[in-house]
Amino acid sequence: VARAYLDNGDMDEALEFAEQILEKKESIAQAWAIKAEVLAVREKVSEALKAAEKACFYDDSTPENLYNLALLYEKTGEKERAIECYEEIIGLEPEDPIPWAEKGRIYADMGKDRLALSFYEISLEKGETVEALNGIIHVLGKLGQKKKQEKYLKRLERIRRKEGE
Repeated sequence: VARAYLDNGDMDEALEFAEQILEKKESIAQAWAIKAEVLAVREKVSEALKAAEKACFYDDSTPENLYNLALLYEKTGEKERAIECYEEIIGLEPEDPIPWAEKGRIYADMGKDRLALSFYEISLEKGETVEALNGIIHVLGKLGQKKKQEKYLKRLERIRRKEGE
């Protein structure tokens, strides 16, 4: 029910319902996850982070909980902890290209371009995503690798043409 409230944009009802659940049974990970989402939307990042950590404590096998935790760690500047979350997601879903690309993005933000490049390349091996292509194009530009960059720009154009069809 709390998820339905959240999906319908009724943040107050979602939060209230999640808190009622948690008063009865603290170990319900989904209630913690909903609470974290509502608090994050309201920019109560430290409270949202605590709730997201609880969601993962009670259920660390749900990628959505780990993604939310990673994003909150990023918001608080804890990039290494965000990377750890993406590594856990990779352990759960090794063929999903998104967590590989997210690791690449964080390493690029940290100025670790060669490391970022390797994770973007792994992401593209798993599946071609706009996010990974944009990331690799950006990093290759920073590294001055124009020929490689042009190759990936062509791949990105191909994807965008397909999406436009």
